[in-house]
Amino acid sequence: MSRAETRSSLKELYAPNAMVTYNGKEVVGAEMLAQHLMSLTFKTVNFGTPNIVSHPDTYTKGILINVTGSMSVDGSQVPILFGHFFRLVPSGSAYQVVNEIFQLYQ
Repeated sequence: MSRAETRSSLKELYAPNAMVTYNGKEVVGAEMLAQHLMSLTFKTVNFGTPNIVSHPDTYTKGILINVTGSMSVDGSQVPILFGHFFRLVPSGSAYQVVNEIFQLYQ
């Protein structure tokens, strides 16, 4: 599967009206998210060991997840710190992302 196909297929993980913020840019809806992901210019990402904290969302029977860590793109030796928060809600026999915030800290 190509990089473009992989990024485009990520929209299936999101609710149709998902609200996403990537580095301050707000995107609403799975289709707009797919367009945003396709516009990203990096080719590869490597992640360091993340710190993951999750908590049940008793209101929606979903899951709240917070991930912090470091990543490098396109073979760079300079790590970039990031924070990633998302909320999953049940959708049939699976879960979908309804809210997501991804922030780079440089």
